[in-house]
Order: sequence, then C-alpha cells, then structure tokens
Amino acid sequence: MTKFRGHEKNIDMSDSVLLIDVHYDKQLVMERDRYGQDLGMVPVTDREKLYQLLYRLKQEGNYRHIMLDVAFCIEDRQPGDSSLYRMISSMERITIPMPMGTDIADDMLSDSGKVGMAQYGTTIWENDFVKYPFYTNGRKSMPLMMYENLNKGRKIKSFGLFYREGGRLIRNSVIQMLDFRATTIDEVMGGALPVNVPYDMGVGVLGISPDGSRQDAYSDNPGWAKDKYILIGDFEGDTHTTYRGEIPGTVINFNAFLSLQEGQHIVSYTFLLLLLLFFYFQSYQILNRQDIFIVTKRCLEKKNATEKFIGKVLLKMTRICSILSYPVFLVLICIFTFYVFNEVFDILLTITLFYALKRVVNAVYEYKLLKNK
Repeated sequence: MTKFRGHEKNIDMSDSVLLIDVHYDKQLVMERDRYGQDLGMVPVTDREKLYQLLYRLKQEGNYRHIMLDVAFCIEDRQPGDSSLYRMISSMERITIPMPMGTDIADDMLSDSGKVGMAQYGTTIWENDFVKYPFYTNGRKSMPLMMYENLNKGRKIKSFGLFYREGGRLIRNSVIQMLDFRATTIDEVMGGALPVNVPYDMGVGVLGISPDGSRQDAYSDNPGWAKDKYILIGDFEGDTHTTYRGEIPGTVINFNAFLSLQEGQHIVSYTFLLLLLLFFYFQSYQILNRQDIFIVTKRCLEKKNATEKFIGKVLLKMTRICSILSYPVFLVLICIFTFYVFNEVFDILLTITLFYALKRVVNAVYEYKLLKNK
C-alpha cells in the first residue's frame, strides 16, 4: 500500500484471509452475575460448532494466524465449556479478546498468553471510532499480540509516556484507514464486488445445515486454511460506528494488525522535524511581535549556501504565516502531513494551545504598555 491509503477502495485479500461469521450460529445459555445468580437466557456463539471449527483448523495446522473475536466472559460460562477452553489453550497462533469491563471466563484462557484487549475507544472530540490503541491500561491489544506472535523478535514496550519497538519510537494508537472491509451478501446482491465475503461457520465452513444434516463444506476443500489469516467473529451483530460507516469489530481489529504490519505505528523523524519547523514559525509570530522578515533578510544576505537555503524557506514560510491565521495554517499542515506522511495530529488541541499563548502574550504586551505610560 502507498502513503495515500485514504484513496484506496476495499482491498481484496480473499486469497490470504478467510472470514468466518458466527452470527447465525448461536445457542441460548443462562447468564449469571458475579454471585452465581441467574439473570436470564442470552445468545452466545455455539460452543459445539466452534469447537469443531477449531479442531479442524488444528488438524490442518497450516493457517497463518487465527483471530478468534468471540468473547468468553465469566457471566456466560457453562459447565461444558472446559473442552473448548482446552482446545484454545492448546493451539498455536491464535488470539482471543477481552472486552473492556469484562472478566475472562477461565484461568486456563488467561494463563495461555492468548488473550488481548479489544478496545474501540471514542473521545470527546470524536464520536465515531478513529484511533485504535495498542496498549490499554497496560495490557496488550489483540492486534498487537498477533503482530508480535507473527514477527518473532519484535516487541513493543512501554517506557513511561513513550513506546518503543527496538530502537524506534512508536505511537500507542494509529489512525485507522480501514482499507480492508468485509462485503456482505446483501451488498453483493446490490451490485458490489464479491470481495472479502464472510462464510457462515455452520452452513458454509462446517457444512452443518440448520436441521443438523450434513452438506458440502468449505473445509472439505484441500488446503482450505493454508497460509491464511482466519478471522472468526460476528460480522452482522458486532458492528461499530466509524467514519466509514458500520464496520464489524473483527474487521477493525484486523485493520489495526495490518497497520502494525505496514509500520504505520513507527514515528517518522522527518515528520517530527517538519512539524517542529512549522510550529516554530507559528510560535515565532506569536512570541516575537516584530516582523520576522528581518530574520529572513539577514539569512538571504549570507554567502553560505546552507544559510541562503534556510533564508528562502523562511521567506516562503513567513509569507504563508503572515497571510493565514494560525487555525487555517494548522489545518493545511494537517492535510499536508496526512497525505505525505500518513500522520495526523490533534488540530483542536493545538489551535487551543496557540490561541491561549497568543492571548497571554497580548495581555503581557498590553500590561507593559500601560505600565510604561
């Protein structure tokens, strides 16, 4: 993918990704509170079918990685779930979620090292999901665990307020472009290309019809899981509001993983240098109430080629800064950095800080004028 990822359509990964939908494979179980009191019947993913699916995948053993986006909460635990938990714990290259505010169903799962956080956070500035955090309350996310599992030797570690991978500075969250999306049957019937279409777990992959009879199954095909990412989740019921519409949580998690694979989490030092330069000019105009063109003129008068180049850059930048107000200037800078570096910074916070700085400087300047009268 290029840096201009925002222009891309739904990328076709049908040859390397298998999407398995559990939406129509549910069973009713009794949900209980923390004290063991019955609360009522709730639908959960059919444990028997899920066990059969994982058993077949384990027998194949040639899948790339399994993202099992099915919650196993302690409130939904049933007496017969132990065999499923043992199956998950015994498998390699598999991650399962622990949504915020929930407890994992069994210590067997929590001790397996396969449980990652699933967080779809919003902020007061963003009502729709935009960023995906790789660390939440000190715990790794599902995409991060998947990334580290597939890339041996690559570990992302927290150092106070900063995060590093090896010797590189990284960010804890990235802007999700959501280039990979699932296409529903209804969308295909409406004329959309059949790209990344999920298979039903029971009818499609296992070949188990609603009446329990056996039929042709996708898993009967030789090499059906070979070298594929297996994404298992509820592609119709577990959806989240994003700036690109309603998108399944499983797809959001996988896009976060793809961001890591593409290195989108690594901070560009060129971007930081340019951002520092842009902010310098804006701060200079606020803090130094004299004309910045004087500094530019002095640089242009120098004989040194480097100083002359700096002077030319200063001249262009100061002209832009003098014409534009800082909110417009920052918006243009944000657009530039997004399309060139695929980097985004918080404009509202930055504008607020510059505005506050300008008010303070003006207040001090006016105070000195009054004092000198």
